Amino acid sequence: MGLYFSICTLIILIAFVIDFFIKKKVQNIETKIYSVLIVVTIIGLFLEALTGIFYNIDLDTNLFIFRFFSKTVLIYYIVWSLVYAHYIICVCHFNRKVIRILNIIAFISILLTYILPISYAQTEDAILPQGLCLIMPYMACILFSIVDQFYCIKYRKTVVKKKISTVYIFLAMGSANIVLQMIMPGLFLLGFILAYMVIIMYFTIENPDVKVIEQLTRNKKLIEKSNEEKSNFLFKMSQEVRKPIDDIIRINNIVANTDDKETIIKGTKFIDLSAKNLKTLVYDVLDVSKLDSYNIKMIENSYSVYNVFKEFISKYQSIIGDEIEFRYNISKNIPKYLYGDVVKLKQIINTIMQNAVDYTEKGFIDLQVDAIVKNDVCRLIIAIEDSGCGMSLDKINNLLSVDNELSERELKKLENMNLNLNIATKIIRLLGGQIIIRSEENVGSEFIVTIEQRIVKNRENNDLEQNVIKYSRTLFSRKSILIVTDKKNLMLSLSEFLKKYEVDIYNSMYGQDCIDRVNVGNKYDLIIMDDEMQPKTGYNTLQELQKNHRFKTPVIIVLDKSKSIIKEHYLKDGFSDYVFVENLTDDLNKVIKKYI
Repeated sequence: MGLYFSICTLIILIAFVIDFFIKKKVQNIETKIYSVLIVVTIIGLFLEALTGIFYNIDLDTNLFIFRFFSKTVLIYYIVWSLVYAHYIICVCHFNRKVIRILNIIAFISILLTYILPISYAQTEDAILPQGLCLIMPYMACILFSIVDQFYCIKYRKTVVKKKISTVYIFLAMGSANIVLQMIMPGLFLLGFILAYMVIIMYFTIENPDVKVIEQLTRNKKLIEKSNEEKSNFLFKMSQEVRKPIDDIIRINNIVANTDDKETIIKGTKFIDLSAKNLKTLVYDVLDVSKLDSYNIKMIENSYSVYNVFKEFISKYQSIIGDEIEFRYNISKNIPKYLYGDVVKLKQIINTIMQNAVDYTEKGFIDLQVDAIVKNDVCRLIIAIEDSGCGMSLDKINNLLSVDNELSERELKKLENMNLNLNIATKIIRLLGGQIIIRSEENVGSEFIVTIEQRIVKNRENNDLEQNVIKYSRTLFSRKSILIVTDKKNLMLSLSEFLKKYEVDIYNSMYGQDCIDRVNVGNKYDLIIMDDEMQPKTGYNTLQELQKNHRFKTPVIIVLDKSKSIIKEHYLKDGFSDYVFVENLTDDLNKVIKKYI
């Protein structure tokens, strides 16, 4: 009877697997482990069915092939339990050390299973394996099962409940199988149970698109409430503005048509008071959308998505301490080159990542990047999750609110790379994106940012920026200049000034990004670099560039007047020239004439 269950289950699972692998799916660590588990289950069911056929044709149990397949089925149970343990650890709390230990235990168990002897006992309706060979699979599977339960109990508050529900289903079905097998030794249903588990798990694998929809639904009421409050506020203000305007017009008419000095004085004071009230009301209305009305220029360029996230991964791997597990996955579905404001995109990612680092003492930080591509548009889905202190509902409401007033000090922060979450949320909306926040105090937070960027096509085999530079040089004899600064106002000032020279202008906010561009072969006629960048200063960046023996590009350092005393030291350090921020126009004119 066990043979029929194995064969039927194998047929059903093969049909299920074909559908799973044909269907487009998200490529992340969870789906990768699940894919391995499916393949292992298919192979195991095939081995079970083959071994069952050997039993039924009364093949001599002393034959090598009989014993080999019997032991291989036992090893299948070890491997399946190991991969399932990997899955549970992945969804609960990824820990490489634990996984390595489990892998070593599994390897030793497999080796001993092949070495130790096996014997068989004949019953009325089945041939049952016995001997020392069975000890290792049982012990390994029990150990892996204990690890699964430990992780499920320890991280029950932080993990999605449906993802760990399979552990308890497996325990229940496994216990039932033991009872049934004691009554009917020939009824071997373990393979069927494992296959059933795999099918159940399919419905626990989360797709980022589904997560986005769920989170949008969850936050819909908050956003609608914010919009309603803004509409009510504007309506209230429009009504209140009418009164002082009507009063000013009425009193002005009275004053204009009278010669009474006392009436004129009282009327003038009343007009002054009404004007001040009107001014206050108008400022209140303007402050509601201060950032929306703030003149923020977009700096759009083509950029490499993978270089952007490689930069962040490298940065935060060096920042995050040993107490925190840094996980990341950049989907291969993302086009190589996109077109948009990469500076603001970096500001958004950096702000959310830095927030995760600041408020996570131990546990994990997870960066997942995926994309939905339609025609020539790529919708980036950036999910950043942490196991930090989390946020209250009031804080989430504050971040999602569209009426937040930003102070002048906060607006000035737009020049820098490090913002706060309030400003980052506003920038996301300015770029036409959406942000979804899921957080629980003392558990952790998850930020999902979706933003659309245009796809740069036909650049898959060549570096885009390098080709543009070569094309410009060949046909138009245009020079190329790279601006390197993390100060947005300085970048805008330099870009605006250089436009009149008809040069190709490229922007970078990091010293390391500049180094990477040069090292991959991008060539520039001039590099203008800010001295006070973070984390690499202008001096540190030049030192790295000079390690490349092919680097011959003149580098101009941008200083402030306080460093005029040591300006000559910069020339000794290797900079070709310097310009001062306070005298930018005149100094740049001289530099461009000299080098361009």
